Amino acid sequence: MTTNTLTRNALPECTLGRAGHDLFSSRKDLTVIMVPFERFSPFAKAVDDLYKTMDVPFNLIVIEGNAPESVRASLEKCQRKHKNITIIYSNHQTSIGAAINLAVPHLKTKYAFIIDNDVRIPRGAMSSLLRGALENQYGIVCPQNYVLSRRANAGNKRDVQSLGIRTCLLISRDAIQKLGKLDENMTPFTTGIDIRMGAEELGISICNETSTCIELDSKNFLWPMDGPLHSFQWNEERVFDSLKGLEKKWGIHLQKQDYVAWLKNKKRDLLESRNPLHFLAGIFSGGNFLNNEKPQLNKLHESLLAEAA
Repeated sequence: MTTNTLTRNALPECTLGRAGHDLFSSRKDLTVIMVPFERFSPFAKAVDDLYKTMDVPFNLIVIEGNAPESVRASLEKCQRKHKNITIIYSNHQTSIGAAINLAVPHLKTKYAFIIDNDVRIPRGAMSSLLRGALENQYGIVCPQNYVLSRRANAGNKRDVQSLGIRTCLLISRDAIQKLGKLDENMTPFTTGIDIRMGAEELGISICNETSTCIELDSKNFLWPMDGPLHSFQWNEERVFDSLKGLEKKWGIHLQKQDYVAWLKNKKRDLLESRNPLHFLAGIFSGGNFLNNEKPQLNKLHESLLAEAA
């Protein structure tokens, strides 16, 4: 396999997880774009789960983001099983914005549903999001528990809170074309806000679908294969550059307390887990790989805490 191969030549006929909903009758209507969030390890399960719960016809584009060969092999196994999958390969770690940019030239459908590989879609959720988009002509529709941002006036700047850190939104092809190329320097903390601000600037309507909630991968362990991507996404310099760049770009003030709280929970749930398999993984990887990630997250958390004070 060559890492500079970007995509297959065409999207074959799709295989549905369930019978197609009458809102959409063909694969020409919806493409799911799956991007890496902070780990490679969930990819294969994320794809399998998607086919179990989707209730409308769809194509799938996966941006693997320079995943290890074992992950690429598992994705290609999924591709042989489900004939409507396109895999886009990269030879370096990709930000969420960069991953989406790689997928957009291959988007041929009316709508794209963009998710990261930790997100799980409950049964019936997709048709609810599509109904909201169609009936109200929204350019972007998000689940209830994924909020891109809420704004309130705060002096000369707009105060942004309730940040959507995960990637999960239904967006029309017209809205994608209006937004243009996404800022690839944004991090998981800022990508969603940047999309929101750009959409508002261009008059693209946004709605949160109150009857729909997403779920997250419950087994969010960090494995040795995930280290390079995790380190890239939570690099302190990148995170702070993106926060400051976003505030300057849109004239907003970000409430850092939201990020501090999220990182505190992340450290507890992910890096302080007592998964016994981590011990074995550490042996086979030549040491405790979590020792490389804990100091980075601790430093980022402390720096954001100081900023929020």
